[in-house]
Formats: sequence, C-alpha cells, structure tokens
Amino acid sequence: MMFHHDMCKDMQNRMILEQKIVECIKNNGFEMYYQPQYDFYQNQFRGFEALIRWYDAELGWISPAIFIPIAEESGDIIEIGEWVLREVCNTWAKWKKMFGQDGVISINVSAAQLTKTNFVELIDRVIVEYKINPSEIELEITESVFINDTDSIISTLNSLKNIGVSLSLDDFGTGYSSLTYLKDLPMDTLKIDKSFINDITENNRQAEITDALIELVHKLNMETIAEGVETKEQYDFLRYMKCDNIQGFYTGKPMDEQTAAQLLEQKCYA
Repeated sequence: MMFHHDMCKDMQNRMILEQKIVECIKNNGFEMYYQPQYDFYQNQFRGFEALIRWYDAELGWISPAIFIPIAEESGDIIEIGEWVLREVCNTWAKWKKMFGQDGVISINVSAAQLTKTNFVELIDRVIVEYKINPSEIELEITESVFINDTDSIISTLNSLKNIGVSLSLDDFGTGYSSLTYLKDLPMDTLKIDKSFINDITENNRQAEITDALIELVHKLNMETIAEGVETKEQYDFLRYMKCDNIQGFYTGKPMDEQTAAQLLEQKCYA
C-alpha cells in the first residue's frame, strides 16, 4: 500500500505523520536505496544516487515527497539528514573495502541543512571519520535553496568545494531557475529533470530546449546527468545530444543496499 498525498491533507493526518517521523528517527526506521548512474562517454558505471525510503507497518510505503517537506517544516530534517550522511558514507566506505570500486555517491541535501552554521564542518568530519576521498562525495542541491539569501548559500557551497566534495544542481528548470545565478554557482554537475526527458522523442521543441541546455552546461564546464530515463529511445536521443551521464529505470531502478552490493560485486568480477 502506498500512502498517497491526498491522505495528508487534514491536520490530524499531518500530526500523525509528524509523530511517526519522530518515532522512525528514534527507532532507526528509515532505509537507504541506491539508484545507479552511468557514464555515456566511457560506457561504464559512474556511481549511485542515495535515496531515503520509509516503510511504516500501518501506512505502508510513504513517499519522500510527503514526509520530507513535513520533516523540513518541523526541523527533523536536520537529524534525518545527518543520519543519511553517516549511513551512506558508512555503506560507501564498506563497499570500497569490499569491491574497490571507483565512482561517486550522490547525497541529497536540504535547504535547512545548508543554512545550518556547522554543516560544512559536519561534512568534513564525516568524510574524515569514514576515510572517504572527498571527490567521491557528490552533494545534490535543489534549486529551491536559492529562494532566500543566495549569497550566503553560494558562500557555503564554495566552502564545501574547498573541502573537495562535488556539487550537483537538481531540478534545474522546474521552478526557480535563473541563468543569471547559474554562472555564479560552483557546481560540477547539472541534473536534467525528468520533466524534460518524458516526451523528448516526441516533442521537437522539448528536444531543442534540452539540447541547448546540455550545450550551455558544457560551456560552463559542468557535466550533465539526465534523470528519469525509461526507454531506449530516450537513451539514444540523449547520447546523440552528448549528455554526459544517465540515471533512470532504463539502466537501473533504485535498489536496497544488498542488491546494490550485488551489482558492485558483478562489476568487480566482470
């Protein structure tokens, strides 16, 4: 059973979810799934995006699109975010030891985390604690973080770059995008939203916009990742457009830790 958004409309259901989030944090009830990314040019595994998942015995699978905004408003996202960071880094370090794979692990970061005064220090401390090469950590930022105090956010991003981590801009073109600030952001990668990909093979204007976006990003010395790729036609189209990387059901669905480890093991002995 999936807990749908319309079940979260009234205050009572929201309060229930808020309490369940607190209990889930206390009982370590969240889990991480991992969706593979692939490099178009080198035709090889790039890494994973780490995605938080929550199954509740009473409500079933609860979408991150529902519980993350609630956690952000309540402030619980800070504790959840630190748990995600440590859990993912611990898993990545374990996989490195087991399989010796190269690549990156992409971790989503909320606006609340970015604006917390000790966030940069936390990232640095966790990287050192788990003995991870900073360049293998990619922090994924949504463009909504720039709604308020853009200068302060850019300063934080520059501090993160100084640590050596990579930065990826997610959801570009879906809400608050501005080419004006894009040139000032210390980003390494731009993710092309699924909404651009859905009808890319049927809609000529959509294809032209996506092609122009990829060309622009390359001129800004950033890489591109197309997410939500579900068909061979989309895959071939994006390869023709010289998109750098791909992520989506066509090349791999989000998978639990054990299944992701099996994927790495297969690559290790391939």
